[in-house]
Amino acid sequence: MTDDPNQAMTTCPNCGASSPASTQFCPGCGLTLNQTPPYPAGYPAGYGHGYAPVPAPRSSMPIIVGLAVVGLVMILVVGGLVVYAASSPRNRDVAGAPYATVPIFGPTETQVPGGSGIVAPTVLTPATIPSSGRTLGNASAPLTVDIYSDYQCPPCRGFSETVMPQIINKYVVTGQVKITSHYFLVIDLAKGGHESLDAANAALCAADQGKFWTFQDWLFANQGPEASGAYAVERLLQIGSRAGLDTNQFQPCVTGGKHDAEVQAESSSAETHLIGTPTVVVDGQTLPDFDYATVSAAIDRALGTSH
Repeated sequence: MTDDPNQAMTTCPNCGASSPASTQFCPGCGLTLNQTPPYPAGYPAGYGHGYAPVPAPRSSMPIIVGLAVVGLVMILVVGGLVVYAASSPRNRDVAGAPYATVPIFGPTETQVPGGSGIVAPTVLTPATIPSSGRTLGNASAPLTVDIYSDYQCPPCRGFSETVMPQIINKYVVTGQVKITSHYFLVIDLAKGGHESLDAANAALCAADQGKFWTFQDWLFANQGPEASGAYAVERLLQIGSRAGLDTNQFQPCVTGGKHDAEVQAESSSAETHLIGTPTVVVDGQTLPDFDYATVSAAIDRALGTSH
């Protein structure tokens, strides 16, 4: 404020109105005449008289608490989704245990995706069962079961090692069913790369030597994390050598992608009507799940039997 000692009057610095020095509020704008220091720049006329006071410094505690609450909610939501996914039938093996319990690497694997350590499969398709290319079982079997897989898919490995042996023992060995393997390359679509394609091509190269099912067992036994290099071409050649293939024939077939077009065409066709792997089709009917109970019940219905 500016004081005029001669007239004992005070001039308001906000609106210029004059008033006795003893006046508390300016009669022109309502400004508190005796406020010191001056009002903060940018505040409206009459601040301190009819307007909100200067905000007090905010404590960071409410922000920290709010962030903590949001973080807790996110943890609970994500945790719930993980529990749901683990409990979903499509993520469980025939015994009801999550497929995550099926080891990705065998006991002698180097644990390095794409590494040179190759392990022998613990589950092998009996060589005594007749086969032709990708079809396993007697050609005259009355019922065909089609299985769509991706060699990088962990549930596909679980299905191959837990459900398939039971189907083979009960239905294929007895001549009631033949199984045909197909490809749906979901991992390449989701993760990028071409390891699923390269592995499927290699399996068909093995089929050229009449060893499709043997090589498929070796492939699943040496599965690694998705898009990790576990099915790099060099490693596929090593798996083929360990599986007993003629490498002079196998190597150019694998490195040249001899069957790539066939695999890609089949996968593209599957993409139009399938949603994931493994998918089991019994007598033309796509099953809602791939556990043994579901598959065997569908086979029994198709065969006209009841157990």
